[in-house]
Parts: sequence; C-alpha cells; structure tokens
Amino acid sequence: MDIEKQIAYWRNGAKEDWDVAQELVQNGRTRHGLFFAHLALEKMLKALVCRQTSDLPPRIHNLVRLAELAALPLSQRQLDILAEMNAFHIEGRYGDSPSSPSRAEAQAYMERAEEGIPVVDEAIVKAVKRYLRAVHASGIPVRCGVIFGSQATGRAHRWSDIDLLVVSPSFDGQRRRQDIDRLWHMTVITDSRIEPIAVGERQWLEDDANPLIEIARREGQIVTIA
Repeated sequence: MDIEKQIAYWRNGAKEDWDVAQELVQNGRTRHGLFFAHLALEKMLKALVCRQTSDLPPRIHNLVRLAELAALPLSQRQLDILAEMNAFHIEGRYGDSPSSPSRAEAQAYMERAEEGIPVVDEAIVKAVKRYLRAVHASGIPVRCGVIFGSQATGRAHRWSDIDLLVVSPSFDGQRRRQDIDRLWHMTVITDSRIEPIAVGERQWLEDDANPLIEIARREGQIVTIA
C-alpha cells in the first residue's frame, strides 16, 4: 500500500469538499454547506491518521475520535470545535435538525472550523520538529513548539518566516541570554526561516495578558518533539 498516495487522496478530497462547502454557504444552502465542511474536516483528519499510523483510516466520521487516532496535540478549543462540527454530519445526512443555520451563523461555523485542524504544511512541521529536537538536545528542555502567524493561517508564501513559540520550563522566571542566543543558533543548523520566541511552560498555560500568546493559542498549531 502506498501511504503517500493515500494521504494525497484524502488531502485532495478535503480541499475539494471545503471549496464546495464555502460555495453552498455563500448561496444560502447552509445545512448542506456545513455537511460538506464536516466532510472536509473528516478527510483532512483521515490524511493525518494515515500519516500517524502508516495505515488506512477507519471508516468512522467522529472528528474528535479521528483527531485522537492521529495523535494531534489539539487545544481544548480545537477539540470543542470538532465536537460541535460533528452535529452537521448527522443533520446533513439525515436532516435531523430543528432549523438550518442562517448564513451568518454558518459563516461563523466555517471560520471556527478552520481552527479545528492543523493547516500547517507537513514540510514546515517536520522542519520545526528537527529544530525543537536540536534545541532539546542542546540542553533546553522543550515541552512543545507552537507555530503561529502566516504558516498557521494558510497565508504563507515562499518567503514567509516560521513564527514559533518555544515552550520550556527554562523560560519561566528570569531568562538567560545564553539560552535565547542558543535558540537562534539552532536555526542556523536546522532551518533559518524559524523565528523563535521563548515562552515559559507555566506562562503558556496561565498567561492571559500577553497578546502574542493569545494569538498563538487561538490560531497556532502545537508541535511536539516526539
């Protein structure tokens, strides 16, 4: 079995279905549009399941379950979005809905759905993993990285940097200049596009005043070194 071919199959189907979903919602056919939005999310997640397991994805439609099988480190917000999108699979297939969402409501669901699964190119994720492993091996314990900005929102172009929060307990409290320098030195030997920002582990979990962290929580993709 050619896993890369399977991944491409699911990814291409997801893109096609998402385009159909947007067109249906714009034309006011919101229940059908959100059904196709669910279908697009399902296919994208199945591509990620293929990547994670090197096997065909199971014939299930539950987005949260598929995210678990893909071992995605999703935030609680992302899981909540996937959970609410599950309803549109049932409503679109069986018509079991009290009323169709308005166009404005459907567009809001579509915007939230875009946050529900990672959109970062796999090559970027691999580059970030290499970088995080190099940082970890250099003596800075890395809990995770968070890709945000254009790479996480689908607006990246060929010259885009990779905006990256590097989350480590070493960055809680007073930060050492040599550790910050080391973050940048590691970009030279891994990928110079990476622009690292040091964030403490406790800070990532608790800080509700830093606008950059809030943006990363809302739109970012978490990457682990595993």
